Amino acid sequence: MATVIPISAPEKGSVKVQVECKDPEDDSAIFPLSVDWTLMDIDGATINDRSGESVTPAKVVEFFLSGDDLKIIDDTKKFEYRLLALEGTYNSEATGSGPTGPSGATLPFRQEFLFQVENLRVTT
Repeated sequence: MATVIPISAPEKGSVKVQVECKDPEDDSAIFPLSVDWTLMDIDGATINDRSGESVTPAKVVEFFLSGDDLKIIDDTKKFEYRLLALEGTYNSEATGSGPTGPSGATLPFRQEFLFQVENLRVTT
């Protein structure tokens, strides 16, 4: 399930998005070894060819989205939603050798974040 980010970006504007990378084993913050991101609409279609984009690994990663990243697809809607998917690897700090692997193993992670884009031409 995607984590909702409390952002309402203006269509065709610009926005800085910050998200925290989490360990899928225990939901604690991690410093990933690698991180790529993909921007999609709510149905999973890639937006503005933003697929597999690299970002500098950090506990909190930042993205700057603008222009066609925030383009409204359906002009009749007041808001549209974007899905930001992170994929990467991290070193597991879990103990033991459970189903996710031994402590210290390099493991994959995936997180999804949902935010809205506001259609400035539609009034409520």
